[in-house]
Amino acid sequence: VEKAGLMSYINRWFIRNAIISENAAIFAALKKDKTPKALVGWKQLKSSINKDLDPSALIDGVIVTNQTGFDVLDSELDGQGRPILTNDISTPTVKRFNGLPIKVFPDAQLANVSGKAPIFYGSLNAGAYFIEKGGLEFAVSEDYLFGKNQTALRVIEGFDVIQADTDAYIYGTISATV
Repeated sequence: VEKAGLMSYINRWFIRNAIISENAAIFAALKKDKTPKALVGWKQLKSSINKDLDPSALIDGVIVTNQTGFDVLDSELDGQGRPILTNDISTPTVKRFNGLPIKVFPDAQLANVSGKAPIFYGSLNAGAYFIEKGGLEFAVSEDYLFGKNQTALRVIEGFDVIQADTDAYIYGTISATV
């Protein structure tokens, strides 16, 4: 019987790190062979959403950016001085731009590109497929670290991310309106 909560701690630690690894692979797949579209301000973003994306890509569309990109969008104002981001009345912690929910990732996970914030918008579900390969593999060895009186635990997650419909989303960078 395990009394110290070790397995619970390992589970939380593994899940957090697995999510970070999965997100890194997803972002890499979404960037693959795409030149970032340079956007300056919210008007260029809105125009790109309207003109560059097929309307079907907006059915499950989303905007994904980092903290810097969110700050850029959250600081923008329309011609009457109102914020361009709106609150989602069904989920108060979610902000929307042009009807699309905004998902924010830490700058450490989704790094800036040449001082500008990365941004993905459109149908990312169609843009990349996440494939699980056989779930998790656990292995425990009481012999491996025997000389140190330790037990080794190994967890391997099998997954892959495949870039799919590159026209379903746009990868770009965004900076504040001049």
